[in-house]
Amino acid sequence: MEGIDLVNYFADALYAVSARGREMAGVKVEDNGKMATVAADAERVAEILKEIDGYVIAANKNCKSQTVIAGESDAVDKAVAKFGELKIDARHIPVSHAFHSAIVAPAAKPLGRVLGALDLRVPTTPILSNVNTDFYPTTKTGIVEL
Repeated sequence: MEGIDLVNYFADALYAVSARGREMAGVKVEDNGKMATVAADAERVAEILKEIDGYVIAANKNCKSQTVIAGESDAVDKAVAKFGELKIDARHIPVSHAFHSAIVAPAAKPLGRVLGALDLRVPTTPILSNVNTDFYPTTKTGIVEL
């Protein structure tokens, strides 16, 4: 990686990661929401979540047999209970907010300002996004928006 200042890239990466954590942890909403892990595939989880009142989504597909859910506290509690009734292991994850959900969306604008100020460059190797499972955009603006 001739000609690239890896020290500054690393410093920028640390700054971006800390800004992401700071902005998401600082989200002030009436209900911070909850998260839980479910020992089932995302399709099965999504089907069961349709039966739950309130906002709760399959937020992460960790592997074929584990999905993380996130959403409003009451809805996540109801979902965990429903999975238990169905003999599907579901456990709350001790987090401050329902990450990977609309609940932390207010963090996007301030984080975008931080990222926009960094010297971001388009990846030279295609990288898949965990936001939408597509390749990262090929412009700095697109990367910051994602």
